[in-house]
Amino acid sequence: MFFHKEPFFSIIVLSDTQRYASEHAEIFTAQIDWILQAQEKLNIRFVSHLGDIVNDNSLHAKQWQLVSKELSKLDDSVPYGLAPGNHDADFYDDENISYSTFNQTFPIEKFRKYEWYAGGYLGNQNSYQRVEAGQFRWLIIHLQIDPSDNVLQWADKILKQNHDTLAVIATHAFVFDDLPYRSDMAHYGGLGNAGEDMWHKLIKSNCNVRLVLSGHFHTQTGENYLKSMNTCNQEVHQVVQNFQDLEKGGNGYLRIFQFFPTKKEIKVSTYSPYLGIYKKGRKSNFTIHYS
Repeated sequence: MFFHKEPFFSIIVLSDTQRYASEHAEIFTAQIDWILQAQEKLNIRFVSHLGDIVNDNSLHAKQWQLVSKELSKLDDSVPYGLAPGNHDADFYDDENISYSTFNQTFPIEKFRKYEWYAGGYLGNQNSYQRVEAGQFRWLIIHLQIDPSDNVLQWADKILKQNHDTLAVIATHAFVFDDLPYRSDMAHYGGLGNAGEDMWHKLIKSNCNVRLVLSGHFHTQTGENYLKSMNTCNQEVHQVVQNFQDLEKGGNGYLRIFQFFPTKKEIKVSTYSPYLGIYKKGRKSNFTIHYS
């Protein structure tokens, strides 16, 4: 599954780890330890968590302590970013959404010392980072679930300031896993912007965005892939991954995105460090070609 003939780098994607935090800590540990062990072999340059890091919002401090302990293993070794989901808010489905526990656990001050961390908005609940591999540069912007117009305006400014740099948007809820559509209804009493709103207000017109990553939805397999054309007549690749309906809240599966910049190609595979196996099937393993 590992490709070495062309220069490449990897981004590892975690999503919806809530049941690991609440019930199966050993699986989250296996994921983080594997990332560190595979860092050199896979040239891992970034880890992105797409949200629902914990299961019970602000109610159980032990869950936050666990994920903080494990993710902190990446400090000074592998850059990482977090896009908080609905289970990471202080209270589940509260219209006055807040992320004080998230921001206390992953404070912006923790990341500001790193050159790869480019900034945050409303603390660290929205953030952006630079992914660098040799001469190649990408931006990755992490947005909270159903971001407000103010958050989208912040992200829009970043994309326009870096219009010559390819970008990834990482957010919790964007594409359905069972339908070829973006989400069309925001959570929390309809406040904020669902996936379709984000597409029209932010992504479609910022032609440096090539990839959108999300989780959350798990009506069927928790896996889906959608391509849409932006205003520059370029394909934007939108990928959802959420394995929480599998045994033990996901059996440890994570996503490996291997970027081959000279070929403008991304090879996607799905692997479980906990089980030590790859997930089979065309929804779990595919290749993205970008312009």
